[in-house]
Amino acid sequence: ALFGSGDLTALEVGTLEAAIASLETVTATEDAPVLLLLQEAGLVDSLSEGRRAIAQGGVSVNNERIDDESATLQGRLLHGRFAVLRRGKKTLAGVDAG
Repeated sequence: ALFGSGDLTALEVGTLEAAIASLETVTATEDAPVLLLLQEAGLVDSLSEGRRAIAQGGVSVNNERIDDESATLQGRLLHGRFAVLRRGKKTLAGVDAG
């Protein structure tokens, strides 16, 4: 599911927590901008690189493409706490809002 072949919402909280723990993880609130989280997690080196990645369709949260650079985690947290950021096909980071 982490690599885009499954439904992240179907994962149990313990399984998701263990998977997120194996990734580079940042702490955030639900109103945190995805663009800023990309940089904090090390998925991009700068905000301008993050904007380009979003504009090119290369960023997703929980396997759902992000196409707005002002997007936040609002309504996207799994089990009210977790999110998986992806840049490209295999570059992942976790978000823990707990």
